[in-house]
Amino acid sequence: MTYEMRDRAIEMGDGESFVVTSAYTPDGAYIGDEDWAKKLDEHGIAPELRTEDSGVCSIGFCEREQKWYGWSHRAIFGFGIGSKVERGNCAYVADTVDGLMEEYVKFFSDVSDPAEVRARLTPDYENNRVWVGEKHYEATMVSSADGVALAIDHPEMMPQGTITMGGYWMNTGRGEWTAETLEDAKQMACDFAESVS
Repeated sequence: MTYEMRDRAIEMGDGESFVVTSAYTPDGAYIGDEDWAKKLDEHGIAPELRTEDSGVCSIGFCEREQKWYGWSHRAIFGFGIGSKVERGNCAYVADTVDGLMEEYVKFFSDVSDPAEVRARLTPDYENNRVWVGEKHYEATMVSSADGVALAIDHPEMMPQGTITMGGYWMNTGRGEWTAETLEDAKQMACDFAESVS
């Protein structure tokens, strides 16, 4: 079995507490409820944290399938040697900063044509703003060769005109690629888990 059940006391603000029973890996990483842990175990997936800072297991290896799985509360998918990631897949991470910006805007808009997205979005890094069509919106952007951090207020492209992505760092990935090793498959599972979280 790849999990064990543990009790944890939750303190309430009024001095009262209650006990929650949850599933954990043998080394203490939080998995979730017992039903989810049982499903992973029955499928042969050994859950683990995606990063050392993660609060919940969202990837795991299945020995018999030789696949790495990534998941969240919304979806689960397995990757092995030979798996492919293409633009539009949940595990796709653009390989350029401009590509990250395109994917970011596309995710929050109803625009499905990449050419239309490009026509609507033009980053202006020097002046810390983003052009959307003929208008510009103030933005906080820090970019480097491997990613971009941004907070942009562009109400016509965001739900309810919210300021989004404040302080969020998006790293560039590999774009479209094929897993040649199990480490590659693990990276695909990590990218998938982050995308659907």
